[in-house]
Amino acid sequence: MPVDLKTKTIPLPALRFAADLELGRNGDGAKTVPVKLRARSTQPVDHWFFGRIVHDLAGMSLGKSRLAIDYCHRDDEVIGYASKFETAGGLVASGALTHFEEKDRASEVIFKSGEGVPYEASIFFDPAEMVLEYVPEGMSVPVNGFSFEGPGVVARPWTLRGLAVCPCGQAKHPAVGLRAGPSP
Repeated sequence: MPVDLKTKTIPLPALRFAADLELGRNGDGAKTVPVKLRARSTQPVDHWFFGRIVHDLAGMSLGKSRLAIDYCHRDDEVIGYASKFETAGGLVASGALTHFEEKDRASEVIFKSGEGVPYEASIFFDPAEMVLEYVPEGMSVPVNGFSFEGPGVVARPWTLRGLAVCPCGQAKHPAVGLRAGPSP
């Protein structure tokens, strides 16, 4: 059952949603490796805090034109950036993982994903720059080109603030994971 959003404070972990991640290769010795995050689908997900929720991709804005990618939503573990964002068919963010030492976190993620570790991605959106529209049971609203049937909530507008690479994404959402292969 969804939480009454009018009277509850939204906990920080509730603002993180799992996503799919692809990691490319730039060759030996390269300081950056291409990354593509299928950050949010157009469809609703069942979330532990919000209940059934969908993000209106037409209502999304970016905190900055280039967003940091960190490890497990830790500000002290930045491992790359996303600089290209597409919303046709779902939110896809592209950029690069960047490493500066042989054994830093980015190097670890790049190496382990190449060995088959199925990393996922997660998004973080700003609670201060978000409007949640509650859709009661028996009602529907248009969002992302389809009719969203209540009960549930639609995030519109909302601001994407960050992206993360994690062993497991934050929301119950199937993810393909991180795959090493050709540059995205």
